[in-house]
Order: sequence, then C-alpha cells, then structure tokens
Amino acid sequence: MDTHVVVVSMLQPDGERFVVVDADLRGDFVERFAKAWVTEPAEERVRVFQQGWTDFLQGRRVFTEADARTELADRGLVTEEIEDKILKARRFREWAPESLAERTTAPGYINVHRQVVVRKTDQPATAPFQRVYVMRCGDCGHEYEVDGCDTHVRRCPACQNGSPPIPV
Repeated sequence: MDTHVVVVSMLQPDGERFVVVDADLRGDFVERFAKAWVTEPAEERVRVFQQGWTDFLQGRRVFTEADARTELADRGLVTEEIEDKILKARRFREWAPESLAERTTAPGYINVHRQVVVRKTDQPATAPFQRVYVMRCGDCGHEYEVDGCDTHVRRCPACQNGSPPIPV
C-alpha cells in the first residue's frame, strides 16, 4: 500500500470534497506544532495547529470524490488502496470535531477574553477551508463575525479594541 499519499475529507456547502497530498509532513508545519506542543498552553497549541493546517492546505487542489479517486489511481494506487484512503479520510473528518482544535468553535465555547461562540454560519471565511462564526462579547453583548480559526483569540471590536469583524 502507498503510504506516501494522504487524503483529507472536508464538508463544503456544495458537498464533500477531498485534498490529496504527499505524506511528507516534515516541514515547517510539523516542526512548529511539535515545538508548540511541548512549550505552549493548550489554547496556543490549538492556534498553532489550526493556522498551520490552514497554511498547509492553502492553494492545494480540492477534488470531488470521483476526481479524488482518479487522482489516486493516477498516482498508482489500486482500487483497494483508494477505498482505504477515502474511508480513512472520512473517519478522520468524523472524529475531528471531537478533537481539541474543534472545541474552540463549538457553540458556547468562551475564550480567555470572554468572547462566546454563538453559532457557525454557512458563509465561507477569509481563511482557506474555514467558515464564519458569530461571536458575542461576554462584557458588552456585541455580536460580530470571525474566521473559525480565530475564535480562541478574538477580542471584542466594540469594547476590547479587537480586530474588525469579517464583513458579511
């Protein structure tokens, strides 16, 4: 089996999509995450992982399932290997919402600046593979929109001099 290919599954507004990447993950993303895992508190580890993963996937081709299967076949994988890669990608995507990185976007999550995640929208965010989330300030009640990868660090734009919200 070809272990040099990783398939990532993600849900988009128009359906499930896949990214096919070479599995050589020894680059900057892994090094930054490994260092943060040892030296940083949990929220910083989440930020480093989310930003690194977003950077890693940025600019990569996104496939439908049929096109992902064709891409994998073109890379020399046989039907059984392709099925295994697609299944693993789906299992990881289903598991991922329970992971540490997704907890900071769950409705009700409160970050260190007392900003509460209210809900996820269907609006694409400014960061790749992200969605817009609505947040509410625990101090003044102001609601505003942010990229999902920023929920853990946002400050209120109305009363805490936070960054402007995403225009929707």
